[in-house]
Amino acid sequence: MKKKRPIGISIIAVLMLLNGILTLINGVGFQAGTVVIVFGAAAILLGIGLWFLLSIAWIGTILLQVATLGYALYDWLIVQGPEIDVIGIALAVLIIFYMFSKEVLIAFGRREPDPEPADEIEA
Repeated sequence: MKKKRPIGISIIAVLMLLNGILTLINGVGFQAGTVVIVFGAAAILLGIGLWFLLSIAWIGTILLQVATLGYALYDWLIVQGPEIDVIGIALAVLIIFYMFSKEVLIAFGRREPDPEPADEIEA
């Protein structure tokens, strides 16, 4: 049986792919550090993996979003002070919660679909 990709996963996959491409372009163009290039490449690979519903992409996406949250909080508390990346934090939290939704867990084979109710036979 072919797995059905949830629309939310399609959207996240495309956004991660675009984000990864833009991160690589900016990272290479501005001679950014290795970390920026690694995160850009990871976003591209995870976007492709999400599109094809690869289990490793499910895990990687959660880890990348946790790292994004950690960096945003570090940036807010240590580096920039009162400015906070509210949109980045909100998106990371939403993606993490969505990755644990029932339809996503089923799509990535992390949960069995609910059994369909059997038709009762009347005597």
